[in-house]
Amino acid sequence: YGLDSEYGFLDVDPPPRETLVDLHPDFAPWETLLSQLQAFLLVRQLRRHVETALPPFPISALPPFEHATRAELAAWKRAYLLLAFIAHGYVWSKNEAASRWLPHVLATPWKRVSTQLGLPPVSTYAASVLWNLHIVDPAQPWSLDNMGIMHSFTGMDEAWFYLISAGIEARGGRAPRLILEAQQAAARDDGTAVTARLAQLADLITALGAMLGRMIESNDPHIFYHRTRVYLAGWEGNPRVCTYQTADGVVRYGRWLKAAGSSAGQSALMQALDVALDVRHYPTRDDTLSFRPDELPLGGADAQAMRRYMPGQHRKFLAFLESQTSLRAYVLQRADATAALVNAYNAAVRAMTAFRSAHIRMVSAYIIVQATRKPPAGRRVQQSLAAKGTGGTKIIPFLKQARDETQEREI
Repeated sequence: YGLDSEYGFLDVDPPPRETLVDLHPDFAPWETLLSQLQAFLLVRQLRRHVETALPPFPISALPPFEHATRAELAAWKRAYLLLAFIAHGYVWSKNEAASRWLPHVLATPWKRVSTQLGLPPVSTYAASVLWNLHIVDPAQPWSLDNMGIMHSFTGMDEAWFYLISAGIEARGGRAPRLILEAQQAAARDDGTAVTARLAQLADLITALGAMLGRMIESNDPHIFYHRTRVYLAGWEGNPRVCTYQTADGVVRYGRWLKAAGSSAGQSALMQALDVALDVRHYPTRDDTLSFRPDELPLGGADAQAMRRYMPGQHRKFLAFLESQTSLRAYVLQRADATAALVNAYNAAVRAMTAFRSAHIRMVSAYIIVQATRKPPAGRRVQQSLAAKGTGGTKIIPFLKQARDETQEREI
């Protein structure tokens, strides 16, 4: 399933590619634009440059996809990241009305690369986090304090927002193996081993909650809400984006797209933990609830819908986990025999509940409180756009439901 035994869903061997220029020089104009993305956005020249100065994307220079090695797949992932960042910059260009279309030079290769990777043509958690990392000191482990973000739209606060998610992925990287070992132990009725693995999972989830709490260190809520947040949006609950191409001076419109944007709800790690603990999420009890794609909870009620935004191997791994022995069912069967087993399971559930409570507090600080404040001068166009589809304070009941559904699994 492409997972690392130590770092789980992170790509660390080989690490994400930092450029495609070494693969073929024709990638240079595209890589140069990505490296200067913030500068082009600042002076409102990104759209003009994409439409008039970019040569065709050399997709034929990418390695053959079928039977590709991990290193060759890294080139396709880099292409997806590159095109996603440029496309979202084009659509949500700074201080301009959102574009409802993408030019052919950008849309066509992005659609082809996305299709090969089994992802929709929209920026995803994979593009902004999983495939957007480099290690600072190769002699040291991958961790929050030893990773860097290669690309962002707005700078350091945004980079820290991505890094917290990356740090959680790295710290929680052992979770998939622990879950599998617990399921295998349950299948052979080894209660002692199941207890040990559940206790380890509880400690691990507690550490993830502590890491989530570090968000405030370098990501200012005001900057996140008014500058970063809009670039994370997709084309769902916001202006939908179509593609166009020009032939002989004729504009030909392509298919309208509807897709959520980058969200930590697309983290396979969070969903794997839910599967392990048999946490089940249901449609919100408030039928009028609405929220932006980038406001989705970590492993919340739209978990199944979010799987189509995950890399294919990650989706398959989650399906495999679901096909294995249910840990909660096993604990229930053995509940009368061993209190230690029940306590270990409940400790893991309580840790997951605490994690979701921490996420609620973070959303309150970064979205709910900021939504009540007037946007800074010069951000009115973008802010009014960002407000579309926002559920305001209704997102809190939504997140609380996900938290309560977790807590209800205690035995």
